[in-house]
Amino acid sequence: MLIIFFLGVFFIAYHLVIYPILIYVLGSHNWFKAVKKSKYFPSICIICAAYNEEQHIERKIQSFISLNYPKDKIKLIIISDCSTDGTNEIVGKYSKEYKNIRLKIQSTRQGKPAAQNLVEPEIDSEIVILSDAASMLEKNSIIRLINYFKNDDIGLVSAKLEYRDESGQSVESLYWKFETFLRMQESKFFSIIGASGALFALRREYFTQIDSSSPDDFERVLIVLEKKRRAIYVADAVVYDYLVSKSSQEITRKIRMISREWFVLMRHLKLINPFKYLRASFILFSHKIIRWVLPIFSLMILVSSIVLSFEHPMFIVITSFQLLIYLMGNIGLLLEKKFHLPIFLRIPTYYLGMNYASLIGLLKFLLNKKETTWDTIR
Repeated sequence: MLIIFFLGVFFIAYHLVIYPILIYVLGSHNWFKAVKKSKYFPSICIICAAYNEEQHIERKIQSFISLNYPKDKIKLIIISDCSTDGTNEIVGKYSKEYKNIRLKIQSTRQGKPAAQNLVEPEIDSEIVILSDAASMLEKNSIIRLINYFKNDDIGLVSAKLEYRDESGQSVESLYWKFETFLRMQESKFFSIIGASGALFALRREYFTQIDSSSPDDFERVLIVLEKKRRAIYVADAVVYDYLVSKSSQEITRKIRMISREWFVLMRHLKLINPFKYLRASFILFSHKIIRWVLPIFSLMILVSSIVLSFEHPMFIVITSFQLLIYLMGNIGLLLEKKFHLPIFLRIPTYYLGMNYASLIGLLKFLLNKKETTWDTIR
């Protein structure tokens, strides 16, 4: 039981503490020749799937119109995923006024990946940019993404997603700060393992048909890595999202995300082979896979410490501490609906939510439950 206890402790400590420190150290070393920005204006197509986005789609189009990029080199395709509100009418109005804005309607609701697959054969631009309907583009965001494609080893570039509240103030959750830090260091070391679905760009040859249940911001990065290219994170290319969810709401989103990512991993298992993809497998295992199985390690620690508490009084304290963390996490989930949580409650609330989402996501994967459509939490 002692071995099981320390094994669980090691993997949780590895994901939350050891790996962040390790990837920071690795990211501080100059592994590649400097990634250079270069004034570069290839043809671009921005693809945006939208389902009942009448509240956001006009601001999205306005942010596209305001972009600092040659107008004859850029176009926007909005695919309405069988929207039943005023989305089609709003986009149709702009498509009549602007030649580089186009509306495509998916006749039955099938989800974002299917919408992307629908237009994929028609794309003839050098660079494809994928963006969410509710994510607003900063005027220089596109040019800052594109500048890096002059580097031949780069196949995908992800923007920085900033969450804002209704007053326009920046709001970042504990999870998102941690995730952003990892992406920045992984990009310096070799490559990110997941892009920001709000805004990322890739070379046209890597924009291929994907499974209808796929999280495109994860699978397209793995496709690029299989081609021996890098996917990088660019902090000065910013996209804004006004969706700010509580941990209790985020759990639902993460369950869906994690279960779908397991299916993606099965389609790209070659990337966990360290003899062929050393750095990619290291990041994939450390950042994603351990996170997905974190509840198993947490359960190992709890069960083993309960058993060991009958033999060693020290483990009574360890068990009590764990139960206190889970209690505080549950209290946090209840209180956050009405109150802003202090840091001592936010951490256990985040940890409990992450464990629960990972466990249910794993179970949905094992039960082969796939989702292609969903309603955005706002």
